[in-house]
Amino acid sequence: MQIEVKVAITIRRSRADIAEVMFDPLLAPAWMGDVMYSEVSAPAAVPVGGTFEWVRVFAGNEMTEVVEVLERKPNVTLSWRTRGSLRTTIRFALEGIPEGAVVRCWTKVEVSGFWWLLLPVLSTMLKRAMTRDLRDLKQFMESGEYRTWWLENGSTL
Repeated sequence: MQIEVKVAITIRRSRADIAEVMFDPLLAPAWMGDVMYSEVSAPAAVPVGGTFEWVRVFAGNEMTEVVEVLERKPNVTLSWRTRGSLRTTIRFALEGIPEGAVVRCWTKVEVSGFWWLLLPVLSTMLKRAMTRDLRDLKQFMESGEYRTWWLENGSTL
């Protein structure tokens, strides 16, 4: 079974500024509440077909996942797919508008294993988490914190 959730938010920053943060897996812990740590083997942008690893917590479970980049159009779209126990595809799209950009996030989760037990509430949990993440991204970007976060959190950027 699959669950799909879509959310969007307007952020008062340019698409390029937003993409610099959203499309960098090393910065995922700064705004994605369930991502605790991410590791990329090379400092450059992960190319289509490339992978990185992250550790995230969802529904109280800590999971180490390999994430594959499916699509990347600079400053426009990015799609990732996890290969962990909760197979998730995430697509981000940025649409420029005069006051900044509309950020759209689409997530599809393939439910299997013990995750079936959470099926009745999984869609609500996912939508709540995605809405929180985009709200946190908005605050992070509009406050200007994204300019120094990596310095304060030990990233090697």
